[in-house]
Amino acid sequence: MSNSKLLNITLLNDRKEFIDPTTVTFDIQLKKLHKRISDLNRHKIKECIYTPPSYIFGRPLYDLNEMLQYLYDQLVDNGLKVEPYDVNSIYISWKKEDLNMDAYNYQTKSNDKVVQDSIAIIEKPVTNVLKKGSSTITTTNFQTFAKVNHKGSNIKDCLPVNLNKY
Repeated sequence: MSNSKLLNITLLNDRKEFIDPTTVTFDIQLKKLHKRISDLNRHKIKECIYTPPSYIFGRPLYDLNEMLQYLYDQLVDNGLKVEPYDVNSIYISWKKEDLNMDAYNYQTKSNDKVVQDSIAIIEKPVTNVLKKGSSTITTTNFQTFAKVNHKGSNIKDCLPVNLNKY
């Protein structure tokens, strides 16, 4: 009797942790917000109102209120002043007088002791060659993905992401 029709149950429990795709989406959005804050700061702008997208093409649907709460918690832990602005937006300030250096210093010290998940946004060039008759057309596009290293394990994920500006 052939075993090819049996489910290999040893592979089902190989993965130590389940990674919630919504959390990855929130982390990607947080990285985009960090980039936006850095860009605004480069232009000497020290505050903004941020409205996250109600959905992100190519990512699982999520609760907008959960996204706002996640961003709020992360930014406050990072020492920024964050206040609700309206139902779908938050006000963020990184003016010197608004920064909470105690929260920032606590997070930087605790990050030294605890290994945390890390996410890197990577762009990889993809070259396409199209031959039509005697002519050849070469195009280069960029594929963007998030590389996630999970804390306490050797598990790494690569997830395609869409980094269009919202």
